[in-house]
Amino acid sequence: MDRLVSIAVSRRFLMVGLFAAIVIGGLIAFQQLNIEAYPDPTPPMVDIVTQSAGLSAEEIERYITIPLET
Repeated sequence: MDRLVSIAVSRRFLMVGLFAAIVIGGLIAFQQLNIEAYPDPTPPMVDIVTQSAGLSAEEIERYITIPLET
């Protein structure tokens, strides 16, 4: 461990260059990050309007709406 620290201290320009390369690489990777990494938290919703001539609201619910939902 002491050897690693002494190399880092004695070769400052190498360490600064390595640090700069890591920071620049991170910035480039962040810019190329796909927007889907942050998904929209609202669930998708669909509105369906059912109409049928001659049927009551209860019949539309029983024969059309409930089968559509299941």
